[in-house]
This record gives sequence, C-alpha cells and structure tokens, in this order.
Amino acid sequence: MSYNTFCDPNTGSSLRSDSGHDVGTIFGNCAAILGGIPSAAPTNLNCTDLSVIVMGDSNCICLSAAGNGCYNFIGNGNAHLVTGSNNFLGGGNNNQINSFVGSSVFGSVIVGGENNLICDNGSIIASDSFIGGGSDHHVYGAKSVVAGGLHNYVYSSCSFTCGGLSFVGAGLSNLVSTSWSSIISGSCNTISGGGYNNIIGSGYKNAITAITGGGGNNFIGAGCQNSIFQGSAGNAIGSGYLNQIGAVTHFGAIYSFIGSGQSNCIDTGTNPNVTTWDAIGAGQNNKICTNVCSSGVFVGDTNIIVANCSFIGGGQSNFIDSSHASPTTYAVIGGGQGNKVCIGTTHSSIFGGNNNCVSGSCSAILGGSGNNDGGLNWVGIFGCNITGVLNNAFHANQFVAQNMVIAGTPVPTGTLYYCNLGPGNCPVYIC
Repeated sequence: MSYNTFCDPNTGSSLRSDSGHDVGTIFGNCAAILGGIPSAAPTNLNCTDLSVIVMGDSNCICLSAAGNGCYNFIGNGNAHLVTGSNNFLGGGNNNQINSFVGSSVFGSVIVGGENNLICDNGSIIASDSFIGGGSDHHVYGAKSVVAGGLHNYVYSSCSFTCGGLSFVGAGLSNLVSTSWSSIISGSCNTISGGGYNNIIGSGYKNAITAITGGGGNNFIGAGCQNSIFQGSAGNAIGSGYLNQIGAVTHFGAIYSFIGSGQSNCIDTGTNPNVTTWDAIGAGQNNKICTNVCSSGVFVGDTNIIVANCSFIGGGQSNFIDSSHASPTTYAVIGGGQGNKVCIGTTHSSIFGGNNNCVSGSCSAILGGSGNNDGGLNWVGIFGCNITGVLNNAFHANQFVAQNMVIAGTPVPTGTLYYCNLGPGNCPVYIC
C-alpha cells in the first residue's frame, strides 16, 4: 500500500494519506501524523504544535485543560492520549499522559505497556515522571518512576516544590504515596503518610505508614506483613513475618531495629519519639515496650523488656520489668525460661536457669531454678530454691572444693586451704 504525504503551507503540518483516506486529523502547527490505519473517519488526532504521531490507531495528542501544549510524541500502539508539553509515549495500548486540572503535564515518559497513566493529582503537576512497561500503573505527581510490573501506584503527597521523587521497581499492587520513597519489588507493599525517604525492598504486604505524624528514613528489607508505624524515623526491619515497630495510635519509635523472626514488636512512645535505640535480633513474640530506650532482645520466644538500657539474650518468657515511679536500668537476663528482673533494680543479672527472680540491685543469679535474691543488694546465688538472707554474700545449696592448697603451703591471706585434723574437725580453713 502506498501513501501520499500532504503538507499544509499555512501551518507547516504534514499528514499521510492513501486513496483519499486520511490516517488522522491535525490541528497543531508544524505537527505530523506519519502513519496509521487509513479510513474515511480518521482515528488519530494531533492538536498540539510541533508534535508527532508516528503510527497506530485511535491515538490522540491534545491540548491540556489549560489550553496549551507542544513538543509531544506518540510512537505506535492503540488508544493513547497525551496532553501538555514535552511528553513521550512509545507504544502499547490505552496509555495516558494527561492532566485533569488546569495545569499542564510536561516532560513525562511512558515507554510501553497497557492501561498505564501519568497525571496530576489535583495539586501537583505530573512532570518528569516515567513508566517503563507493564500494565495498569498510575503515577500521580512529579519526578516519580514505575519501572514495570502490574497495578503499581505512585502518588505524590505534598506540594510541587517537594512532591514526588518516588519509585516502584516492579511487582504487583505496590503503593508509594509519600515523597522520596521506594518499593523495589514484591506484592501489596505500601509506603504512605507524611514521611520521607522510606524504602521497602520486597516481600508481601509490608507497610511503612504515618497517619498523623511525620517520620522517615525507615527500611523494610523483605518478609510478610511487617510494619513501621506513625511518625517513626530511622528504623529498620530486615525480614520475617508480622514484625512491628511503632503503633497505629501513638507517635512512633526512632533508630530501632528488628532483624527477623515472627510477631516481634518494638512499641511506640506516648510522647513524640521517646522509644529509641532498641533492637530485637530474631525469634518470636519478643517485645520492647513503650518509652524504652537502648534495650535489646537478641533472640528467643515471648521475652519482654520494659526497662531502659537492658538486655535479654535468649530463652523463653523472660521479663525485665520497670515503672515510671521506680525504674529498672542496666539489667541482663542471659537466657533460660520464666526468669524475671523486678521493678526498681539496677545493674542486676540472671544468667540462666528457670523461674529465678532478682529484685535487689547489683545482684546476680548464675543459674539454677526457683532462686530469689530476697530484694537484697550485692547478692550472688547459684542453686535451687534459694532465697537471699544476707547482703554482700554468695548463696548456694552446697559448696564443694577440690584440689585445694595443703596446709603448710605459703598462701596469701584469705585463701581457703585443706587441713585434715581428724574426725569431727572441719578440714577447710581460711588463712
């Protein structure tokens, strides 16, 4: 099939035609429709100056809602719409670069795909944005990117001077509705609210959200249904399932970390950003509570910290308690099960065992079961069902000494030594 090209001497526009049937209609100056499907009722339409439609069917380059536009391009495909200025649409089906309000869209690109849309959101001009390919993507706002995938969305959430600059790489049904934030891939992940500089790497139904508070610089690497909430800033969740930093109803946490695991939680503060510098390594159902700072749970199951500057290494159902009126600080539970550091203690430790309890300060239970320091200070305990009775003392069920120094050997003052004086006499003495 041969085409003839006609140039309008008044407008400088060119239109190709075959047997009297045009491939489109031109209203712009120095514009062109270079190919398409010839018909008695042409389907391509070019209404802006210095713009080109190369091929395709039912494509339209139109003036914006403000009545202006120029330097636009449609390469090929079907049912495309471009308004505004300096926009590029490569191909595909039913893609749009469009403005629904009075401002013009400019400098945006859709390479290909189907049912993709770049447009303004009512307050932010959709300038300098990009959709690479895929299907059913929406970019509302400036300087943002969806590279590919299916049903991905970027919505700018602040003024033109700062809005946009967000990114979705690929995946399915991911949403970014805050500025300077990215979702690399995955499915049904969300970054929303008033924060900035947030990243979700991949995974399913992970969320970084802020309802009324700000927050930003948060990161979720992967996993499923992990969340960073409400005004939280500088936090990270590596992976896992149902892990959470912050809470929906309060102000958030800052500079805290959950590595992995399931249903671990670093709770929010009751005042802005007061739960800070906390960490949970892994495990499940571990929790660092409201307003706690500089505490950590390394691993384990259902371990809880309410105190500042405290640590649980592992185990199950261990608890470091505290209160506003009588705070606990610098407490450690190494591991074990059901161990507890009580309210008001400082610098006390339980290294292991089960159902041990410390309520005094600067005391330590080395291990065993059912031991209690009795609220005394500077107490050491090792054994079973021991209750402390004396400050500055070590308590044990029994003490066995072997291979001791023999009497007569020079030893420093205070050294235990062995001396067998016969039946009925104590064989152990202190020099």
